[in-house]
Amino acid sequence: MGDRVFFCYAREDQGFAVPLAQKLKEQGVGVWLDQWDIPAEADWDRTIDKALRDCDRLLIVLSPNSVKSGEVRGELRTLDLGKPILPVLYRPCEIPRQLRVIQFVDFSGREADHDAALARLLSACRGEAEDVKLIETTPARKLTQLGSRATRFKLLAAAVLILLVAIGWYALNTRAEERQRINSAALSPNGSYLAAATDKVWAWENVRIWDVNSGRQLDRLTTNAGPFWVVAWSPQGDSLAVGDHEGKIRTYEAGTWKLSHELDGPRSLTKFIAWSPDNKALATGDDTGTLWVWDAASGKRLFRSSPHSKNIDAAAWSPDGQRLATASWVTPLP
Repeated sequence: MGDRVFFCYAREDQGFAVPLAQKLKEQGVGVWLDQWDIPAEADWDRTIDKALRDCDRLLIVLSPNSVKSGEVRGELRTLDLGKPILPVLYRPCEIPRQLRVIQFVDFSGREADHDAALARLLSACRGEAEDVKLIETTPARKLTQLGSRATRFKLLAAAVLILLVAIGWYALNTRAEERQRINSAALSPNGSYLAAATDKVWAWENVRIWDVNSGRQLDRLTTNAGPFWVVAWSPQGDSLAVGDHEGKIRTYEAGTWKLSHELDGPRSLTKFIAWSPDNKALATGDDTGTLWVWDAASGKRLFRSSPHSKNIDAAAWSPDGQRLATASWVTPLP
């Protein structure tokens, strides 16, 4: 069996990536694939990190989905580990900057078992292909070829500074990870997905989605607006609504986790989101006593009213969806 190859791909592309991994495995290539090699009870992030350290090279399936994936971008950090990278173009996309200097194997418009492309990929995985060049970042071995002693000293100093910054960032991030608070959690109506909102300081990790059966983290939903405060599934389970610190509500498609709508309304943090029983509308309230209702399909605002003098903290729809009850609080008199 040849070198161990780590498969990096977006979940939406698994219909191509998994058969391709199977083809390589049948030809004697050592393949590491998350769906095959991560037990249900394993820590997902740690297992991925170990596999990246232990692999001999990284194969990345390029597509519009993968270049937007936060997980894929994280796995690309293996460039800093001095690992050879082998890009496989599945669908035309804007190739990440650090990969543009590498010749890719082109599968665009082809199946995973396309003979010519597969043969070329096999040769590259085995280090036999002369026309497929892998990039390998080995800055330490190349310092002696970079010119004068002064230049080498500057490069070394820059490398040390980058290392110190990376260590500091990792320490802060780990500390924040340990201290983050879960503000809201919700299980999808069919029991397949679990969503949780946190007030972690790192804005790109505000909401996480897990597959309940496998325990695998499926995605992270991100914004620059600050922490998310509430998550709520639609009654049919086909949409997830998320409310943030600035009062904006976003809805995402279940399964693809693509953003559907951004609902502008309150200017204070979202305390609750109430879906109508027919899946067609969602409502929230703000600290001025204003009620907001939107159409779930179009994102258009349907209703805005001020039934209370201050904070609306809860709302509930009638079973037929024809009525909406709201509740507020007032500070009692001394």
